[in-house]
Amino acid sequence: MAFTESTELPFPVEEVFAVLTDEAFNRSVSETLGGELTEFSATQGGDGATLVSMTRTVPAAKLPEMAKRFVKGQISVQQQDQWSTASAEGARTASMTVTVPAGKVTADVTQVLEPTEKGTRITVSGSVTCGIPFAGAKIAQFAEPQVGRVVNRQAREVKAWIQSR
Repeated sequence: MAFTESTELPFPVEEVFAVLTDEAFNRSVSETLGGELTEFSATQGGDGATLVSMTRTVPAAKLPEMAKRFVKGQISVQQQDQWSTASAEGARTASMTVTVPAGKVTADVTQVLEPTEKGTRITVSGSVTCGIPFAGAKIAQFAEPQVGRVVNRQAREVKAWIQSR
């Protein structure tokens, strides 16, 4: 099962990109969600492409009820984002992998930042898989519709971050 969600922000692509690849922003978002950013690196290549790697801890209490049966305490969420250089139109694309080793969950995601007349359209598409025997497919099916909430939350956090600067 795949997902696609989008939203818009009233800021230019490069400003949104700068926030999404900023350690302080990602630390703040992690803490807002009751977690902690434990590792972060952002490496920019000579061509403008950027690799962002991070590990967060998140309280298992923040997980959907179905997933709480399989994990307890703090869980580790690993994320790797490979951002393209800006296109001629100013768009950027990230190939993202998010893994939750304790829950055997992996999300393969593409995030696109596209310039619009009013700012930036963020489109997120991908799929979630879960390797827990018998329950994995149900967990993945439950997780995918949550992406819309995550995308909208991310947009609110980016907007608040930019407006506070």
